Amino acid sequence: MEHDGIVNVVAFSPDGRSIASGSYDQSIRLWDTATGAEKAVLVEHAGNVNGLAFLPDGKRLVSASADHTVKLIDLAKGDTLRTFEGHDNQVQAVALAPDGRTALSAAWDHRIIHWDLASGRALRELAGHKATVNAVAFSRDGRRALSASYDLSIRLWDVASARELRQFVGHTRSVNAVAFAPDGRTAISGSTDETLRLWNVETGEELRGFAGHGRFVAAVAFAPDGRTALSGGGDGIVKLWNVATGELIRDMRGHARVVWSVAYSPDGRFAASGGIDKTVRLWDLSNGREMLP
Repeated sequence: MEHDGIVNVVAFSPDGRSIASGSYDQSIRLWDTATGAEKAVLVEHAGNVNGLAFLPDGKRLVSASADHTVKLIDLAKGDTLRTFEGHDNQVQAVALAPDGRTALSAAWDHRIIHWDLASGRALRELAGHKATVNAVAFSRDGRRALSASYDLSIRLWDVASARELRQFVGHTRSVNAVAFAPDGRTAISGSTDETLRLWNVETGEELRGFAGHGRFVAAVAFAPDGRTALSGGGDGIVKLWNVATGELIRDMRGHARVVWSVAYSPDGRFAASGGIDKTVRLWDLSNGREMLP
């Protein structure tokens, strides 16, 4: 599964039958999970696609781009239903609320914007970061959000009030990725300092570190059951971790260079990854083998 440019982001559809990928080639591509066949090519942005998230119905997705916009896209028709404009620079990431009604976008302009998907209206801005915001994530109840930034901080927000609740401090270089555990009690982050860290969301305390990447960590994801986590980074390796112990379960090797994105399938059995080698890869997590040629 291959693009004409670097693959920045991968995401599974809610039913697990499709993988969406976004690339420097400015396209979003849909792939059949079972066969690897390309199902659709959507070219809706005028810049590299950095963020993707499926709506719960699996028929639409939101995308974030270097063209400063967020878009809501109808997958069946390949049409843009709505364009969200408000950022002053490249949009790095997008996260969808669990109810599918709102989204958060994070950008180079240091801002996080909360959008109403039905109207296209900006509801509020989560302000506080002092540098590019690289990642953003909703809690499962949709009430809180996490963000990660070049300013070395991870921040926890009350979404309804846009109030910053606390910061998680410990990384010594840019924080590139962050994800909530399914139960919302812990979070995992990845950094240019080559580490992953597990945090207590309620207290901000660092619970443990995960060391093993030979270069920066670019992507993290929690398993649906919260027991394992995935990471990818500058060493080109996808790693599977035991969250409770911090131990490495296995390495998955196949990407030629940097892994920019990782994602779990909804059932937690498989993982997708995308990288600088322009490929999307599917992995069997039970044995670490690549599923498709």
